[in-house]
Amino acid sequence: DRKKSRKSKIPQHFITPSKLPSIRVGHEFINTKELSGLDMWESLSSQKEAIVSFPLALGQTLDLQLDACPPTILSVNSFHDFQSRVYCGVPLAIQAKILHGHRVKVSWFVNSKLVESDSDTYTPSEADVGGKVQVVVSTVPSYESEAYEFEYPVEPLPFLPIIESRKHWTDSPSGPNRVRVMTYNLLADQYAKQTPPDHYASDIINRSRRMPLLLYEILAYQADIICLQEVD
Repeated sequence: DRKKSRKSKIPQHFITPSKLPSIRVGHEFINTKELSGLDMWESLSSQKEAIVSFPLALGQTLDLQLDACPPTILSVNSFHDFQSRVYCGVPLAIQAKILHGHRVKVSWFVNSKLVESDSDTYTPSEADVGGKVQVVVSTVPSYESEAYEFEYPVEPLPFLPIIESRKHWTDSPSGPNRVRVMTYNLLADQYAKQTPPDHYASDIINRSRRMPLLLYEILAYQADIICLQEVD
C-alpha cells in the first residue's frame, strides 16, 4: 500500500463461501459455512506461504467469483496541496491518478453539504463565503474513496484594481471575427522570494494567495491565446 496507515482492503465477495464446504490451507481445513467472506479471507491472508486446496468430488464443479485488479487511487492533488487560499469566483481543481481504472468521481462539499457532484472543478460562490470546502474522490466503479479538506475557508474576492480598469476587455469575449491574445509575466517564485520586503508585503506576494488571484485574472480576460512568462 502507498499509505502505511491504510489497511489492506479484503473484498468480501472474492470467494463465495456457500459454494465451498471447506477449504484446506496447508494442513488445516476451514469450514466456510462458519465464516463470512471477510473472515475467511483474513484467515487465508494470515498464511504467507501455505498452499490453498479445495476438496472436490469427481465431476463436481467449483464456482469462484473474483475481483481482478480493482481500481485503486494512487494520488490526489490540488494546487499547493490543499493549502492555498480559497476565493469566491476562483475555480478549484482536483487531479487524481488511479490504477486499473479510467476515471474518478469527485464530489464537492461546503461545510459537509454537497454542492457539486462528479466534476473535477468547483467554483465557490458568494453563498460559500466562510465555509470550508471538502472533496471526496471515489473510483469508478465504486471501490474506494478518499476525502480531503482545503485548509482555508472561502473568502470574498479582494479588490483587483487592474481588472476593474479593464472592464472593456473582461465584460465580453473577443467575438467571432476577432482573436484576443494575452501575454502575462507571472513573476517566478524564485524572484518573488528575492523581492525586498518593503516592495511587497509578505502576505501579498505569498504563493498560496497570489496564484489563485492570477488564475482569476487570466480567466477574466477570456483570451483565445494565452502566453505566460516566468512559469516555474
